[in-house]
Amino acid sequence: MANWGWQDAAIRGGPATFDLLTLTDGATALLASRQVPAGNYSRIHLDISSATLVNKDGSMTPLKIDSNKVDVPIRFQVTAATTSTITLDFNAAASVQVNETGSDQFILRPVVTPVP
Repeated sequence: MANWGWQDAAIRGGPATFDLLTLTDGATALLASRQVPAGNYSRIHLDISSATLVNKDGSMTPLKIDSNKVDVPIRFQVTAATTSTITLDFNAAASVQVNETGSDQFILRPVVTPVP
């Protein structure tokens, strides 16, 4: 099987908002769906345009994003004429950090791993 370059799989309908804290205990959301050439793949690339932290009191705090991309290293094979599903886990607790310079700014450094 040949290895191919990047394959874009845009989120249906364009940019979308996901409440990641509702996606717990096995709950999932479809991020993208696309036919890709059969072959071996080694990563999934996600683009993040913005992120907001919702505080316990309901107020919202914008999160600074150091990089608007996340590369998830995952090796998988796509076979012709089959459907493959890949589930990713976003670790919210490990991904949001407080800026230690005293500005109290929250930073998003996404921790995303494939689910076996």
